[in-house]
Amino acid sequence: MLTGRSTARARTLVDELVRLGLRMAFVGSGARSAPLVEALVRHPRIRVEPHVDERSAAFWALGAAATSGEPAAVVTTSGTAASNLFPAVIEASQTGIPLVALTADRPARLRGTDANQTVWQRDLFGPYPRLALDLEPLDVDEEPETLRAAARRAWSACLGTREPGGPRELRPGPVHLNVQFEKPLEPARARAVPTHVRAGPGQGRGAPGNRRSGKAGARLAQLAADAVRPLVIAGPAVDPGLGRAALELGRALGCPVVADALSGARFCPGASDSVAGLAPAFLSSRAVRRALAPDLVIRTGAAPPTRSVATFVKEHAGANHVRVVFPDGPTDHLVPGSERIEGDPADVLREAASRVRAAPGEPAHAGTGAFKAGWDGAERAAAAVIQDQLGKVCFEGSVAAVIARLLPPNGLWLVGNSMPVRDVDTFVPAHDKPIRAIGFRGASGIDGFVSACMGAGLTAGVFGRSAREISGGGSSIPPVALMGDLTFLHDAGALMVNRPSDLRLHIVVVQNRGGTIFRGLPLHAFDPPFTRHIEMPQEADLGKIAAAARLPFRRANSLSELEAALRQSATTPGPVVTEVVADPDASWRTRRALMREAAAAAGRALGLGAVSATPGD
Repeated sequence: MLTGRSTARARTLVDELVRLGLRMAFVGSGARSAPLVEALVRHPRIRVEPHVDERSAAFWALGAAATSGEPAAVVTTSGTAASNLFPAVIEASQTGIPLVALTADRPARLRGTDANQTVWQRDLFGPYPRLALDLEPLDVDEEPETLRAAARRAWSACLGTREPGGPRELRPGPVHLNVQFEKPLEPARARAVPTHVRAGPGQGRGAPGNRRSGKAGARLAQLAADAVRPLVIAGPAVDPGLGRAALELGRALGCPVVADALSGARFCPGASDSVAGLAPAFLSSRAVRRALAPDLVIRTGAAPPTRSVATFVKEHAGANHVRVVFPDGPTDHLVPGSERIEGDPADVLREAASRVRAAPGEPAHAGTGAFKAGWDGAERAAAAVIQDQLGKVCFEGSVAAVIARLLPPNGLWLVGNSMPVRDVDTFVPAHDKPIRAIGFRGASGIDGFVSACMGAGLTAGVFGRSAREISGGGSSIPPVALMGDLTFLHDAGALMVNRPSDLRLHIVVVQNRGGTIFRGLPLHAFDPPFTRHIEMPQEADLGKIAAAARLPFRRANSLSELEAALRQSATTPGPVVTEVVADPDASWRTRRALMREAAAAAGRALGLGAVSATPGD
């Protein structure tokens, strides 16, 4: 008898996911997914947020998972609704974010027929999920444990563990559970369904530490011991613990650390005396890049987004290069022949740092100190130039500097792709005030960024505290999302839906009339079609968009007006939008001039005399 069968299946699956640790789900509208939605809503231990746009809902879940480090779920009905999750699934896969995609489906017998709202949902997301399961109705007596086992497999794959609660051995990422439901879809009345008898403490994220990482750490420590000019490069990473572990190794070696703004190592205790935060600026000179040549490069995280750092890595391919990655981590495209040291990267780095500190005698070669002194001198010289100019002109780099200065300790900063992430990386120096800077560099798109910021701002997990706690319950600046105008417009629909009452977020939009990042490419000289069809300046009134979404809005024409807007948001409930107007032509000239001056100052500090610099060389 099928009465209540779909309800029972959904409740069993959801109950196991919640037992494992699922605490947040974002659901789209639809009838076929009603059993899943009912099971989620009735469960006392999970927060469920409704959304009219499945694509946006998926990015809310992505932001929530990125911020908390715990899997978040997105639920859709059957048909094209499920396909709307694809961009978020790709980003989750390539960034390493634990996302659970729960798609409701028609029974398999209807596939390939003309049945309404039926598409091929099995393996819908291709190679991107860590695990994809197609769950069809089974024998009533066998099915409950089969569903629970499927939930356990998915949870482990999502966190990169072999079993729930086990050590991380693979990259976290998305999983896809496609659940076939027969009618009736409404909650059962005629038969009992599982309750929450198995609810217990959540399994949480995968625990660090395993035998593979211990051996890998020993190998890395040995390589470091043989180097005279070691350099640690911490690329973007969604897990701030990875960047902090890279910084720990750099400090143990007494060597310079080039830490991306999204690495977790740029803005944290101990960063100011170890991290060359302005390297993207002063490495724009080929002469400076040659003078700071390493003999060992230890890289973690994703590839550097700034061209000067990426060029530095490629130009020194003759050095010993090591990538510390999960066993299923991507191949290095900058130095394809680099050695891979596999394990949980953060654990490998910590193990190596521990072994370096425990080694007898001095922890660093005598030459390492001179090598670091050269990097430190270049950093100080570049900082003097950049800090002197940032407060004098309103451009994207100075906007980033104001935000970094005003964010409270342990604040949350969401940084958009294209120019914002590069300007933060290039013009905001390292400092010891802890800030959680998050970006989505997996596929590096602008898709869904507003939605992801909403999910991140809502979620507990920033240094173990909620966004509301970080904001002091309204007494200091809330989480800040920095983005360009095209990124904002691309996902403006995320603002139009009903929002949770406890969401606080300050959206800062740099209005520079389109995709100015493309000005750094040779195709900029070909106009048409460049301006209209590639850079795409828009005439949209952001204030009217904010008004339609019932959001407070301010337009800032200067850095002082931006600072006032940021301070005012400390006492403003809910999300707010500030548009910062930056002339694209003047901003581009300022950016390039500052990079040239920073490189020239670094060259003088290194005793190179006059050096030329071509940003993006």
